[in-house]
Amino acid sequence: MTVAPHARHIIHDLAMAAAVVLVAACTLFLSTRSAGYPSPGERTRSIPDIEAQADADRRMAIFRFSLLCLQESGHGRLKEAIADCDKALLLDPSRTDLLILRGNTEAMAGQYMKAVADFTRAAALAPGEPAAYRNRGAAYTLMKRDKEALADFAHALKLVPGDSATLELRGHLYQLRGRPDLAIAEYSAALAGAPERARLWNSRCWARVAANREMKAALADCDESIRLDPKSVYSHDSRGFALIRLHRLGDAVASFNRALALEPRFASSLYGRGLARLSLRDAGGQRDVAAAKAVEPGIEARLGKYGFRLPVRGPSGA
Repeated sequence: MTVAPHARHIIHDLAMAAAVVLVAACTLFLSTRSAGYPSPGERTRSIPDIEAQADADRRMAIFRFSLLCLQESGHGRLKEAIADCDKALLLDPSRTDLLILRGNTEAMAGQYMKAVADFTRAAALAPGEPAAYRNRGAAYTLMKRDKEALADFAHALKLVPGDSATLELRGHLYQLRGRPDLAIAEYSAALAGAPERARLWNSRCWARVAANREMKAALADCDESIRLDPKSVYSHDSRGFALIRLHRLGDAVASFNRALALEPRFASSLYGRGLARLSLRDAGGQRDVAAAKAVEPGIEARLGKYGFRLPVRGPSGA
């Protein structure tokens, strides 16, 4: 799995993690009596009752805009999601869960400075919680402000030692900066605390593949990731590249086929399948490579940095 889609994948999962907190809060709200409306037959109400109803209406509006933000974000409609989060935060600017959800949505949209501002505000409101620091570190990573990112990760780990989400993000920073040993160590430490997290197994698999070391261990990591989440296009993709390293080209094609069945225009799987097929002297690989370049024009150079290059000699008869 290549780095750019991996970054988007992690940010999306961070947003979904924030959403879990948000949905839990909303569910709790709906379970309270204050969320209910008076019976239609009620004619007289006291001022305290009116005030209580106004507060319930406000919280219901926050609930509605929060879920709309979450829904739009999950479907990639980031502009609409941010607008809905804006409306919810106008009604309650102190909600750290909403600030983190909006911040991650802004990061997915490439609005890193706005994301950092939201995370900073969340950290000021809840300085003892690691989430704002962890998420701000992820945004700083994408901005290539590594000193600030590492400081935020360190602070989050001081608040919650061994926090697997923070260790994963710090590992991602090291992976992006070409430091595979540190990345693998961080992912391993994160897995010690969260062995059920499929994405972590895939992250360590890809770190090993990118560094071209421990390929059997990399394949085992990908296999475990797929066992935990069979529908992860990223894990099938990483597994395909591990199999290329192991010179199991037919098996690599099969892994890329599974990835492409989940996401037909996934560029790195198209390119990987094309590379494997051309190495097998299958002329269909040329179509795969062309399709990959159409989706992501720079993919040949990007994967070439990891040593994945097209065979010099084309298929027989070319």
